[in-house]
Amino acid sequence: MKSIHMAEGMLTFNPAKEEKIFRVGDVIQFYPQITIDYYDLSIIKEPYMQHVIYEIYRFRFRPIARYQNDLHKNCYHYLIEIFPDFKLFCFNWTKPYKSHLKLGQWYEGHGQIRNCGNAAECNVYIPSLIMKRIFKTGIITGIYETLLWRYFNSDMRHKIKSFRYSEDVACYEDVLDAFGYAQNLDEFNKNVSKYKEKSVMFNSSDEIPAGASIIFCVDIV
Repeated sequence: MKSIHMAEGMLTFNPAKEEKIFRVGDVIQFYPQITIDYYDLSIIKEPYMQHVIYEIYRFRFRPIARYQNDLHKNCYHYLIEIFPDFKLFCFNWTKPYKSHLKLGQWYEGHGQIRNCGNAAECNVYIPSLIMKRIFKTGIITGIYETLLWRYFNSDMRHKIKSFRYSEDVACYEDVLDAFGYAQNLDEFNKNVSKYKEKSVMFNSSDEIPAGASIIFCVDIV
């Protein structure tokens, strides 16, 4: 695992850094997080990871550890291995273990990669040593805006009667679904392929318009 595209996430990079402006060439530190939007069992037991667009990837993976969700009984967060040297934390808030990911089983699917905070600081069941082991350092090689939000608001939003969590406020899942993400990843890839060519790179995160969703290209060192 050398280079990844990832969303900044809720808790930003470099937890101890007061200035939250990041520039191409900056060294950043983060806890990689994976959101698994779709998965199925895999008979192939070899890891792979393929970039689709922005923070979205196809991947083959296996859960290698689970940690009790301190808010829901019989529900666990996971440590996910895509490659031996690239492990990510996976939050699971509601899905019971008996109907969700099983330790050691290989799966393939797709989802989103972003930064998260130190989960061990908020949950006593998550060992701090585990989070320390997945902590990554990287160099920012690119910064760009997620254009799907922009085109969703201008061309699609008015056609949708209600959204996933609200009648009038859209979330990122609504944006992805409008481009076909939930139905078929190959179709989604066709629908968004033109936006790959329109990507505009920035030298600093403060150059991007306020409220825009930022993607970072990071070389892991």
